[in-house]
Amino acid sequence: MNVDNETVELILRLQIVDLEEREVKIQGKVRFGAPLTDEHVALRVHASELQAALALLEDAQIAQSMNKAAQCDAEILRLFEEREAMEKSDREMALRASNRVPRPADNILSPIRPISPVPFRVVTPTIRKEPAPLLPSKAVSRS
Repeated sequence: MNVDNETVELILRLQIVDLEEREVKIQGKVRFGAPLTDEHVALRVHASELQAALALLEDAQIAQSMNKAAQCDAEILRLFEEREAMEKSDREMALRASNRVPRPADNILSPIRPISPVPFRVVTPTIRKEPAPLLPSKAVSRS
């Protein structure tokens, strides 16, 4: 019988809740400071095993999700690779049609560079002899 992950998770969580309720009932009957009974120890061990199983299930769900994402990404990357190969082929065909031999730099995607350098002007700030006040001065009265 195959059970889906959500059902297994629900079963584990319900069992943990049942164990916690049973432990509360047992603690109500035991005197403070008394050693733990075998039943109490067994419940704690069983609860920790259920927690471990729940953590393992959650890890498996995360791994499945990551695997699905990787497969999806692989398909997208494959499509990009195909498109890039087609664009490269188109470019080489266009260069051959124009009787131009592709140079190695033609095959590398490089940033667009301006044909001629753009002249720039250096601006030097003018210095005032007397600095302008930043804020209007107010008389401060001390009482």
